[in-house]
This record gives sequence, C-alpha cells and structure tokens, in this order.
Amino acid sequence: MIFFRTLFFVFFFSCWLSAAEILNFTKYTFPGGVVKVIARSSHRLRAFFLGKTYPFFKENGVFVARLPVPLGIEGKTSLVVEERIPFRKNRKIEKEIVVKAKKFRTSVIPVERGKLPSVSKKEKMSVRKKIRESTKKRFFGKFSYPLKKYNVTSEFGVKRVDKNGRVLWRHKGVDLAAPAGAPVFPASRGKVSLVLNSPLMGKSIFIDHGQGIISVYMHLGRINVKTGEIVTEKDEIGEVGSSGISTGSHLHLGIYLFGVPVDPVYALKIL
Repeated sequence: MIFFRTLFFVFFFSCWLSAAEILNFTKYTFPGGVVKVIARSSHRLRAFFLGKTYPFFKENGVFVARLPVPLGIEGKTSLVVEERIPFRKNRKIEKEIVVKAKKFRTSVIPVERGKLPSVSKKEKMSVRKKIRESTKKRFFGKFSYPLKKYNVTSEFGVKRVDKNGRVLWRHKGVDLAAPAGAPVFPASRGKVSLVLNSPLMGKSIFIDHGQGIISVYMHLGRINVKTGEIVTEKDEIGEVGSSGISTGSHLHLGIYLFGVPVDPVYALKIL
C-alpha cells in the first residue's frame, strides 16, 4: 500500500512540476502562410489559432504543429498552446503572431463569368471533402517541387477576373509552366485520395500526406495512378497538360493544410 501511495505521489508531483515549453514558433507570416510551432512537453498539446483548434504531432522527441493562415487575414493575432494535464487544470501559453499585409496582383481570364463550365454539386462536395480529410499517419518526408524544370507563371493568391473586371476566384495554388508530356511527381510521399476529370480543374490528382497536408495537381494531360495508391517522390503520377480551364501547358500545384489553401512556394520550404 505504501508503495502504491508513493508511486501515485511521484506521478502527481511530476504532473504538477511539468510544464510545456515552446522551443520555436513562426512569429511573422502573411496571408497564405504557415505558422510552425515546436514545443516540448510530457503531456498532450493542442493549439488554438484564428478560432480553430489544431493538433500537435510527436516528431523526433518534440511536438510539432503546423497552422494555416487563410487569405484575407492580416494584423496581430494570438496563438495559444494548451497543455492537457491529468488531474489538473490545463496550462496555457499565449504568443503573439503578426500576419503582415500582402498585395496580390489581378489576372484577367479571357472568359465571361456566366460562360464558365458548370460543375456538379456532387463533384464540388467530393473535392471539398477530400481537401479537408487527412489521416493522422505521417506519410511525408521532405517536400519538393513536382517538376524537374518549370517556370512560375501565376503566384498564389492572384485575383482572377473576367474581361469585365468581375472576380471569378482567387488563385489557390501556383502555376508551373512546362512542356506538355513532362513527368509530374508527388511533392512528397503520400496516398492518392482522389482522381477526377473536371471541366474546370481538368485531370486532377489529390494526395494525402498525413497530418492535415493535402497536395493537388491540376490540368494534367495524363494520369498514371489510382485512388488508394501509396506514391513516393520517385513515382511518375502523371504528365503536364492543359485540361480543364487552361490557357496553355502547365501544372497547377495546390497545398492545403487542414482544408485551408496555403502558398505552395512557402509551404514546400516549411512543411
């Protein structure tokens, strides 16, 4: 009995003394950016950011959280890291994040708003579901560009308008111009979660990398994979094309973090 009381006391006392520590975090970012938080704790952690709750994942002995910054956000905001301690009130650490304002250019698309191809409700729901779904399993390693040679022709966040100046959509990825037929590779290891041929996106592939990260490859000329396949950075998943709404041969690369589109150019460096 004395042994169990002593064991309980040691456990309770360790819980009392233990405190989470934020080792590093992204202090300054921009709309479409990613806030990366690295923390140490002997308990479970979660993050509160911009009205949403995000998980931490154990990596190499520390906890890591990756938090998306949506388009339209700027100014000072708070990041709260909560340590969930057994038998005690949870501890919270609050930090300030500065989202710097960023100007996005406008691009005219030579099509009238009312003449865009219609997309079925089923397809819209399927796409929305897949960019929000992600397994907790970590498939990914290092991220890199899916093309060996390319030119960036349209950046993330560009305002796409028709010839009358009416906004069609915001560009939620980056366009990489390359010759038709050029091989396309996954940005990192993952599981193919969706393959489709859309009147807007053309032939497209969605890859789940785990831990909230989804990559999207649009306007392909050819698709070489099927839903459910595990792919690596060395697998040729398709070829560059100009399917869907496209003005030339290119690859649209999108990166979604917990369903929020982030700037792929930045995300490939920080993820």
